[in-house]
Amino acid sequence: MISYEKFKQLKDNQSIGLSQSEFSSKIGIGRREIENWWNKSEEDYFKIEQGKIHYLENYRSFIVDILKVTPQIRGANVLYKLKEAFPDFSSSTPTFYRYLQKLREEVGLTQFTKQRVSSTRVREVMGEEAQVDFGQYKMKTMYDTNIKVYFFCMVLSHSSMRFVHFEPEPFTTATAIKAHEYAFQYFGGRTRTIMYDNDRVFVNGNNYGSVLLVKAFEEFVKRIGFSTYFCKPRDPYTKGRVENLVGFIKYNFLEGRTYCGIDALNASALRWLDTLGNDVINDKKHFSPRDLFREERKHLISVVMSKPKRQLYELNKSNTVKYEGNFYEMPTGAYLLMNKVRVEEHNDELLFYSLEISELICKHKLTEGKDKIVAIEQSAMKAIKTREMEDFFAEDDLYKQYMAGIKTIMPRYINKQNLALKKVARYYSKEEMRLAFNHCIKNNDCNIAEFVPFLIYKFGREKAKKFLPAVTIYNYQIRAEQIAEEYHGK
Repeated sequence: MISYEKFKQLKDNQSIGLSQSEFSSKIGIGRREIENWWNKSEEDYFKIEQGKIHYLENYRSFIVDILKVTPQIRGANVLYKLKEAFPDFSSSTPTFYRYLQKLREEVGLTQFTKQRVSSTRVREVMGEEAQVDFGQYKMKTMYDTNIKVYFFCMVLSHSSMRFVHFEPEPFTTATAIKAHEYAFQYFGGRTRTIMYDNDRVFVNGNNYGSVLLVKAFEEFVKRIGFSTYFCKPRDPYTKGRVENLVGFIKYNFLEGRTYCGIDALNASALRWLDTLGNDVINDKKHFSPRDLFREERKHLISVVMSKPKRQLYELNKSNTVKYEGNFYEMPTGAYLLMNKVRVEEHNDELLFYSLEISELICKHKLTEGKDKIVAIEQSAMKAIKTREMEDFFAEDDLYKQYMAGIKTIMPRYINKQNLALKKVARYYSKEEMRLAFNHCIKNNDCNIAEFVPFLIYKFGREKAKKFLPAVTIYNYQIRAEQIAEEYHGK
């Protein structure tokens, strides 16, 4: 749907005898869109727009919840969150922005804005330069606690094609090098020069005007073969593109987003880059970064990466994972919930992640030797999972009654049940889970094998298919059909 200003312009030009083709070339709107509005009156326009507004009212509560958490969130970020949460969402951008502005005024959550001074930049030669910077941002977790995430970003100076990678800890030289490799893979090559500021991750010091690189980074630069250029920190004239990108990531992607694990955040960031982050049309260039990148991609230099270690490992029936000759114990019940894990090696530490939701299961110190069993502190893991779910449901009486039922029947499986509930909580709301708690309590069957089938009966299989293997879905579907018969009869 075109904006009201464009519609008024169309009608004004129509009144002076301008043809559809002349108007199309003058204002930059497609012929099909002009034909659609050519014979419509102003009254028709407002009726159609009112229908669009009525459609957007279906998403009012979702939008208001976002605005309450982050009142200063930008409209583009709200629109992206809507499309991410509701794939079938359909509304023109101008109509949505007008609705959002009106909604902000109604609920008293208006956005403070200030005029920004900008200047025209000279576009770099294709494939010549990229810029790199780091950022950090404080996010809310699903348990309403704060966590700080750190990100590496790279932007190609000619096309403004962007890349971002997140880490849960401040970047080291090793993780910064890994982020470079991810960026080269994303772009399909590298530029001839990369610009940095004097960050300690890359620079050891300055020797009479010569920059001394950290040894590991210097070896990486020599191996890949690009040139480096270092400038002063926060220098908008030389490194303004990537400094703008840091703010763009904070306020168009991270703002208002809930932290659900570093891998989930990186996966969401890649989706955002592919659907919005690299598709925003620049007002001065009149092209999106992706449009310009199609040509710049041909000028990038290919990079041969070192082969990464195999990352997927099977869980043994002994509830351990064999990694380079030693056996690392997993939390209680892990073997029953998953058959493979992803392992990442950071310095002398191993991180074990579940594949279904990319959640950190546990950490172990990398152990030398062969055939050693590295034990896990089960009591600590049990306390963590139980405390996380207790914090999530706060003082919810239904959750307490449900857990009391488990303690009566199977006290040894408290941690396993809480681990399973945590997976469920990523895909179902608290109110949906409370319905399942109530069902299990009434039927005196407090067990995840009753809890999930009720959710399948109530809300269908689609959500459950995202975190359960096919054979479990099959068995739970049978029980869900039995529950349907118990409630409604045959």
